[in-house]
Amino acid sequence: MKYYDALNPYNQNDMIETRITEPYSYVQFIMGRDHQDHGRANHPWLTGTSGWAYFAATNYILGVRLSFDGLVVDPCIPTEWPGFEVTRQWRGATYQITVENPNNVSKGVQSITLNGQAIQARSRLKPKERKPSTCCSRLTSARWSLVRTHRT
Repeated sequence: MKYYDALNPYNQNDMIETRITEPYSYVQFIMGRDHQDHGRANHPWLTGTSGWAYFAATNYILGVRLSFDGLVVDPCIPTEWPGFEVTRQWRGATYQITVENPNNVSKGVQSITLNGQAIQARSRLKPKERKPSTCCSRLTSARWSLVRTHRT
């Protein structure tokens, strides 16, 4: 989170008079120490940074991503996070994913249940039916659960 927070525009609002750009936008570049306008940000909205920041946060911090074999939920969250919830649509199904971190750890899947049945901890979730599904995972670091609410 240290590096993600450093890049997050919200965390740079204390320099808004220097940055001279919208406090919520990623910028193409920030002028370096040797420039007379050191710290000034230029070309907001002309960068793909926001898309890549979203991709990194959802796929690798929250850990909800697609693989060739199916939907993966493998969070790598700060130890101080108590958990989070995510809604993810994939292959016509809507998933309600809940991650709980009761032991204040960062990562590591220990067990997963799907509709109350234990499945392998490293399983990829694959929609097979149109009925709502419930999934719960215990991690050595946290626990996540998945609820498929509907399939269209």
